Amino acid sequence: GTFPVCLGGLTRQDHRVTQLSACLKSFLPRSVLVSTSVQSLNTTTFMPTKDYDNNVISPSPLQLGPGTFVMVDETELDEGTLLEKGAQSAAAIRSVASKQELPVKFPYCDVKIATDYPLLFLCRGNSSLFDGGDGVKVPLKSENENDQESVFRPTHQGAVAGGENMTKQWWA
Repeated sequence: GTFPVCLGGLTRQDHRVTQLSACLKSFLPRSVLVSTSVQSLNTTTFMPTKDYDNNVISPSPLQLGPGTFVMVDETELDEGTLLEKGAQSAAAIRSVASKQELPVKFPYCDVKIATDYPLLFLCRGNSSLFDGGDGVKVPLKSENENDQESVFRPTHQGAVAGGENMTKQWWA
């Protein structure tokens, strides 16, 4: 089933996104960070499309192997105008998050391909691409609270590299 998680309270170009991505990649080798902005949604093909002229399906950053951990970085997502491709891209991300289905666009119909990706949304406030549904929203503490230099700082040397117990609380 689906159970996406949304971590809110991050800032634009928040170093915690990079730290979290690196930390998760250290023990989840099949993980990807998908950055979203109005520009990337409008220019990147998140919904694969069949090109009959070249007889290929255009690739998508969401075409991944089963079990790949997907982190969707929405910290750069601002107000703006989504073009048709951007709206389709946002719909494709929502479909994977809520139904675990990746739509593939053919000229006469859309085909939904089953996926198996755990999703983690990283956003400044409420997510624009994640509606909650069957998932959970977790508000993060501000870095300025309790004099935290790094919310992912291990409790002892080597904790991040070894994937050992990280007991530092970084959520509200």
